[in-house]
Amino acid sequence: MPVFYIITSGCADNTSGQQGKYKFGLLDIFFNYLCDNITSQIPENFTQIVIKHHDILYYAKRDGLNKASIEYSINKYIKANNYKLDSRITHHSFTTEELDVSTIEYPHLIIDWAHIFEYVPGKIIRYNDYYDRQTDKQPLPIKAIYPNWNDEFIAQQQLFKIYSDGTIRTYIDCLDDAGFITHIVHDPIQLLNSIVQQIKSDLMKIWRAKKGKVLTKDCGGTFDDMFSSFDVFKKIINKLFEGQVKEQILDIKTYDFYEHFNSQVENDIII
Repeated sequence: MPVFYIITSGCADNTSGQQGKYKFGLLDIFFNYLCDNITSQIPENFTQIVIKHHDILYYAKRDGLNKASIEYSINKYIKANNYKLDSRITHHSFTTEELDVSTIEYPHLIIDWAHIFEYVPGKIIRYNDYYDRQTDKQPLPIKAIYPNWNDEFIAQQQLFKIYSDGTIRTYIDCLDDAGFITHIVHDPIQLLNSIVQQIKSDLMKIWRAKKGKVLTKDCGGTFDDMFSSFDVFKKIINKLFEGQVKEQILDIKTYDFYEHFNSQVENDIII
């Protein structure tokens, strides 16, 4: 039967507490948001889903944490909470063994919380020099995304599409195709946020030209609330998966909120 594999790295990075009383921040995000985001997009022809979490607990000794105790506690946590997840999940576990991409089966999606990969123009993924080690810079035959660290908002966004043949298209693939990845990218979420900030900056220029200044929300201004209502991050993601290119995505006139924004700026009441 067709199996789909979900792999995570660094899911225990923000584990805190003491033996028997640990808190698992990233695992909470996985259970509450990200896992459903992924499994809901896995086509029904994949009748089994296998989930494997890897984290070598690099900082455990420094932070006074017991690796064996954490591994046991996380697997206990997974077992207790698995009922919340997709019924197709047949295996779900955590290990302190290092993620070895040569052993990963296909199709798969790697959730790289540990930030061990970098992204190169041409939709190439390779190891970065994580944990201060020198790594092989050969392209890796994997599908991976960086979902930002400890970020509930990002965990709920459209970060990939999974097709019935197991093909996966990620937001990073889309950024590359659109022309945004022109050099080695270590943080593709930061790249997305920079696009959001560019759109915001262009709207602020229009506002400033009409109003003379842009007051922050704290100073009674309305720009921040209006911009938040536009949901620009999601709209950029949609444009990326539609196959739009950099010039289209950066053109504020192509967004559905543009005309509304202009009409609101003409309103003497808003500041």
